[in-house]
Amino acid sequence: MLHVISLIAVSVVVVFYAFLGVLALTTGRMIVPWQRGRVPRPRLWGSGALLLAAGFVVLRFSAAVIGATAFGILSTGGLVLMGSGAVLQFLGQRVGRVQV
Repeated sequence: MLHVISLIAVSVVVVFYAFLGVLALTTGRMIVPWQRGRVPRPRLWGSGALLLAAGFVVLRFSAAVIGATAFGILSTGGLVLMGSGAVLQFLGQRVGRVQV
């Protein structure tokens, strides 16, 4: 039962994050107020959010696959998608100044 509850909770979070990515990609501006000043390139951030959500879905699906080869391929693909999404989101954000 706990597995089903965690699966539903993770699904809700991933769908919400993908929804934010789609909105940023289509409208060209950030919807959430705490990210508006930090993201000068929202389309790049939105595509990174979509890749990150897709990678998480693939990684979550790989846990249900039987077979070592398929599990290895799917989990590696999910991690690559998540990593590339995180890099795109980082590139879409404004890097802060370093205090010396």
